[in-house]
Amino acid sequence: MKKHGNNELLEDFLDIEEANSRQGGETISLQEFKENMDKRFGKCIPL
Repeated sequence: MKKHGNNELLEDFLDIEEANSRQGGETISLQEFKENMDKRFGKCIPL
């Protein structure tokens, strides 16, 4: 990324490639994620 600077199109492409590489991987619900973060870091602050 340093070579190309702040190139939004390149960043978008790389984000999509990363997302595609994770397809079929393990997923968790948002609630499960929040619970895991609460356990790991303490009480969650509501947004």
